[in-house]
Amino acid sequence: MKYQFPKDFLWGAGTSAHQVEGGNWNSDWWEFEHTKGTPIAEPSGDTCDQYHRYPQDIALMADLGLNAYRFGIEWARIEPEDGEFSLAALNHYLDVCRVCREQGIKPVITLNHNSLPRWVARKGGYLWDGLPKVFARYCGKVTEHLKEYLGYVLTLNEPDLTANLGIRHGMFPRLDTVRLKGNKAAERSEKVMLLTHPAARETIKTIAPHAKVGWTLAVPDWGGFDGPEEELMKQPMVRHWEGPFLEATRGDDFVGLNSYTRLYVSKAYNGMIHGGLGLGLMFSGNPKGTRLTQMGWEFAPESLGGAIRRTYQKTGLPILITENGFPGDDDRERVEFINGAMESLKGCMEEGLPVQGYLYWSLLDNFEWNKGFAMHFGLVAVDLNTFERKPKPSAHLLGKIARQNAI
Repeated sequence: MKYQFPKDFLWGAGTSAHQVEGGNWNSDWWEFEHTKGTPIAEPSGDTCDQYHRYPQDIALMADLGLNAYRFGIEWARIEPEDGEFSLAALNHYLDVCRVCREQGIKPVITLNHNSLPRWVARKGGYLWDGLPKVFARYCGKVTEHLKEYLGYVLTLNEPDLTANLGIRHGMFPRLDTVRLKGNKAAERSEKVMLLTHPAARETIKTIAPHAKVGWTLAVPDWGGFDGPEEELMKQPMVRHWEGPFLEATRGDDFVGLNSYTRLYVSKAYNGMIHGGLGLGLMFSGNPKGTRLTQMGWEFAPESLGGAIRRTYQKTGLPILITENGFPGDDDRERVEFINGAMESLKGCMEEGLPVQGYLYWSLLDNFEWNKGFAMHFGLVAVDLNTFERKPKPSAHLLGKIARQNAI
């Protein structure tokens, strides 16, 4: 049976500035990559050189049949020093929006996707009490410059994962100025980001009331080894990860949902998360014989439905799927993953859940943070020597779905 999606449904893919643009030398991640003893596998360097090749990539998406592109604006380029704004950088992202419109692509803008200007990092980054004020100021500058193109706007990317995994386990740039580590650092960053998001949202809405503002949250599906699921969901780590960040969506226009897999919780480990996240956590959490992806995650495209349902139950907001994808070199598995995710999405749509669009992660094989270039999520392969783009069969599959607006 054919399922037809709503006529205004968004079909697209996403990237983040640091992962694809290249040459982001003024960011804390670039500095982190080049610090002695860094846990990062390799520096990002030129990565996909999208800073210069964005017209080609946007045209490629249009040719495939996609109608939306989630991309990041790099704060380190816009405000290289405290209070000093680059008109050239603002004009660059204005042109990215213009090219999107010319190609019939709706921009979905992320104002902060994990990387910070070095001057912000030196003050404490996501743990700095001054972050809400300066981030709102930066968001105001960007909004004023791009307001005629703004539709969906995301403030922070995955603040829940940033606090509870990236900062708690030292996988984000070191914050020596704050001198906090582990749980204390995570708790501080959570408090700061829960203030930063509404400050940014109010600034954006004041300048561009038509913009739809939210943030993206990392919401997996959950499974358990022992006991009923409702009991496992009460475990400390699960509550701490999801609770405050989902509650902070009050006042938002929508919630961005990043979801890839199912994670398992066990009372035996006091609620710690397992599942092979590749962040120095335990890898023994998956059930024996679980099929795994390149990242060590469970291959579970059907988990998307569970994440959608729980997110809507907790927030009551429209949902934009901002990340969902498969890391691996065999594109036949990516095709299988997309088909499975579509079936899961279809079930949610038939239940009447307000899903606004599906943005696959990622458009390009790119720099995957601490893993370097070893992980391949992309619909499009990139030759890092020539920067040649080669769409994979999975790209044509998603394009076909988008053109038909149906599965």
